[in-house]
Amino acid sequence: MLTDSVPASIGPTIVKTPETCGGRARFAGTRIPVWLIRALWDQGESDAEVLQNYPELTHDHLAAARLYVLEHEQEIESDLRDQVDPPPGDQSLQLAHDALPTPRRKLDPQAN
Repeated sequence: MLTDSVPASIGPTIVKTPETCGGRARFAGTRIPVWLIRALWDQGESDAEVLQNYPELTHDHLAAARLYVLEHEQEIESDLRDQVDPPPGDQSLQLAHDALPTPRRKLDPQAN
């Protein structure tokens, strides 16, 4: 059970803390939720694109995310649904959404 003082750890890479990202699974030391990476993959982003856009992540993070998604499919599906249609009165989802990091794409000076 999650408590306010002790984060739940899913291995050393993925954690859940009630006060961060609405208590949803995220990468330790970041505010990047696992459901976001799953959504990016669903939209066709490659691992290379994810790593370019989120330089604080590594290949190990993505491997942990794949395993987590496989082992917690219903949880991740629920998290994804909540992003589209939040439950009534759930302020934590809006706070989690507001805290999402913006991808940091490197600008190509030669691009038009």
